Amino acid sequence: LQEGGFRDINISSTDYCWIEGDKRIILLQFSVGQEVDNVLSDPFMAMIPPVDQYSNGYTLATVPDGVQNYIHFMNLYIPKDFFQPSKIFLNDQSLEELNVTFTAIQRLGVSEVFGAQIEISGGV
Repeated sequence: LQEGGFRDINISSTDYCWIEGDKRIILLQFSVGQEVDNVLSDPFMAMIPPVDQYSNGYTLATVPDGVQNYIHFMNLYIPKDFFQPSKIFLNDQSLEELNVTFTAIQRLGVSEVFGAQIEISGGV
């Protein structure tokens, strides 16, 4: 792509993919919502940070439970060098204890990142 250009790629809501550039890029995820693809979600847009900008801790704010009948999900991506589910915690429980199922995201046939979608409670 030329500087300032963009590419729109349609990827199924049930698939993972690996995207990289040989120059600086910005990656946005658009979710079309459940009325389009029958995957439980509202439409949204999220900016995806480069792997080298991942952090070792996050606080997520969601609508508190009881306000509406919402179900909250978090997409989790862990680079292979840091994939240790017994040492990564969500609300004081390891991902291993929570029995989180991960999918290997491959680049050129090699697992580079492990991804999972986790249901989380409402609030902060």
